[in-house]
Amino acid sequence: MAVQVTTIMIGVEDLARSKKFYGEGLGCTIDQDYPQFVSFNMGGGSSSLALYEWEAAAQDAGVPSEGSGFRGVSFHYIVPSREAVDEVMATAVAAGGDVVREAAASPYGYFGYFQRPRRPPLEGRDQRVVGECEDDADSPARKGKPVSGQVTAAIDASALSRFRDGFAGLVALPEDDGYDAARAVWNGMIDRRPAIVVRPTGVADVLAALRFAREQELVIAVRSGGHSIPGFSTCDGGIVIDLSSMRGVRVDPERRVARVNGGSLLGDLDHEAQAFGLACPVGVVAHTGVAGLTLGGGMGRLQRKYGLTLDNLLSVDVVTADGRLVHASEDENPDLFWGMRGAGPNFGIVTSFEFRLHPVGPMITHGTVMHPVERAGEVAEFYRDFFEGAPDEMWSAFGVGLALPEEDFPPEVTGGPFVFMGGLHCGSLEQAERDFAPMRAFGSPVKDTVEQKPYLTAQRMNDEAQAWGHRFSMKSGFTAGLPDELVDGCLSQMDRVPKGGDCSFSFWSCGRAIARVDVDTTAFPTRDAAFWASAEAMWDDSGLDQDHREWVRSGMTAITPFTVAGRYVNDVAESGEDVVRSVYGDAKYERLVQLKRAWDPDNVFRLNQNIRP
Repeated sequence: MAVQVTTIMIGVEDLARSKKFYGEGLGCTIDQDYPQFVSFNMGGGSSSLALYEWEAAAQDAGVPSEGSGFRGVSFHYIVPSREAVDEVMATAVAAGGDVVREAAASPYGYFGYFQRPRRPPLEGRDQRVVGECEDDADSPARKGKPVSGQVTAAIDASALSRFRDGFAGLVALPEDDGYDAARAVWNGMIDRRPAIVVRPTGVADVLAALRFAREQELVIAVRSGGHSIPGFSTCDGGIVIDLSSMRGVRVDPERRVARVNGGSLLGDLDHEAQAFGLACPVGVVAHTGVAGLTLGGGMGRLQRKYGLTLDNLLSVDVVTADGRLVHASEDENPDLFWGMRGAGPNFGIVTSFEFRLHPVGPMITHGTVMHPVERAGEVAEFYRDFFEGAPDEMWSAFGVGLALPEEDFPPEVTGGPFVFMGGLHCGSLEQAERDFAPMRAFGSPVKDTVEQKPYLTAQRMNDEAQAWGHRFSMKSGFTAGLPDELVDGCLSQMDRVPKGGDCSFSFWSCGRAIARVDVDTTAFPTRDAAFWASAEAMWDDSGLDQDHREWVRSGMTAITPFTVAGRYVNDVAESGEDVVRSVYGDAKYERLVQLKRAWDPDNVFRLNQNIRP
């Protein structure tokens, strides 16, 4: 759907000149005059992308826009639905906007506004979009529609030539054959067009790319694995610094430490560590980037025994906004190290990580036990007691899913919802058999996949199902328990699953090693939750975007009444100060603001759940 924005409100110094440019030059109707700004009615026919084009054109034409209380152009919008709010907010952040007020319901729809920081006119630059674009071209979920016309990058040609001469890695521009492949990210809903994509081969290239981006005033997106759910690993009209050419892991088995390059994937770390019977607790999809997962938290199958990924982080080398390579650890730049563990993307580009490793495998016990959905209440009651009594070595999960594809499931549940329990046990195989036994013996499961297998096999089991290109939406929260009312609410939502996709609820066991770390040790917000709970949807047809995203929003309403304070930042798709405060809580948020002012006062790194300095 096209995001219809009804009003553009311009902070001005020269009211008459601005009226002439926006009113006459762009054909807008003047709604109201104020002492310091003027509001134009756009007739409800313009996309949010057009607003940025107009502002850039205005500044190139020398129209001032810096009224008191405004840092630039303030875009007020009224949109018809919460889905449209998500789209316009994502567009604002991706294009460099600062969220000022999130959308609130009104008799006319949802309204809110954001600002774009002022940009002084600069000779030789062109930030316009040439040609005719689709109405919804700026949307993170624009249903796969191509942009007709070409984005002309805001890059000086001579500066670009000098940059390319000194840059060792790949440089992809919109006119290059490899551009579409270079700009692609994991979530098929995210379809953005950066002005330039670069792939550094080492730290020198990262420093050069950052310096070039700042000189050209390009919005910066940093990519490791490209799995950012809201699409922070790409942007429209800016630069993508893609670290995928900087993969590599070196394990010191004597110290049980791994040195991991910034573009490495979870599978790289798992593979190298397992060569020595070691592992770092990481996520559950091997093609996820180490960087994004770690800097936001890092949840996975070893978390009850060994904690979050960031709990095992010993140090980072990070390129900061002012172009320095800084080492951060408990002993060196400890305040920065605190913030990197939970809000890391706000503070720089990590080129190297150092992780603590633990003995795991090579064989572990892993699998799932499935029951008909009609027995969900009984299964949940059993699981509550079971998970409380399980040892640290056993991570477990409870959930409700769809038995799709049908050929992979027994006839008792094929094509419909089912309830499951499952887990991974990283202790001895004999201990695992004893600890899994009550789960496997409960009731009459329709399917039991629990078995001994290599740890690497378990870590790669989701890779195909979570392959690149699917469309994905999720919301999550932390809960203190798994009461009957919560389970019943999730079951009721399974009756409303839209056709054409796969929708599910999952509850991952937390606590134990996670809870043993003092909550103030890192920026990660929540240590005492019993479960991480999520509503997720995956589908392929772009025409089903609205139905599945709405199901996820509705599904989260079943979880929200039972959530505790704090959120897992890697799952958060919404933007704005209120949202980020809800992730970290007031005390940590204020500490992060002070840290941001110290390390990135210009908010160079803002494509993230942004801490505004």
